[in-house]
Amino acid sequence: MAHPALRVDWAYASPQWRALVLGDTPTTQPPQGRSVATSDNLDHKRLRQPLIQAFTVRRIQELAPFIEQRAHQLIDRLPPRTPFDLVDDYAAPLTIAVICAILGISDLDQNRFRYLADRLYGCR
Repeated sequence: MAHPALRVDWAYASPQWRALVLGDTPTTQPPQGRSVATSDNLDHKRLRQPLIQAFTVRRIQELAPFIEQRAHQLIDRLPPRTPFDLVDDYAAPLTIAVICAILGISDLDQNRFRYLADRLYGCR
């Protein structure tokens, strides 16, 4: 994922990708604007800087038991011997759970948070 040819900045997206995701539009900006998730290199670093305190080694170590527990819960929910979507059924819920834990968002509000994040990033 660190290969320099891989980019998340929409300015580098092919016209075909922009047309597929955004429709027939010449814009090079993602629909939600600039963010850590849609920036590369110096822009990414600048936008990430305010978030660093939430992701210190100490904070992540404090969250490790929670992350492990949630990971196991999600694995236990996966259907045995039946195809499933790794992102929708495991990776996204785990990521949302961790982000919500860092932000202090309750378990009850995680589905709403994911819905809003998906809408913001054009995922759904």
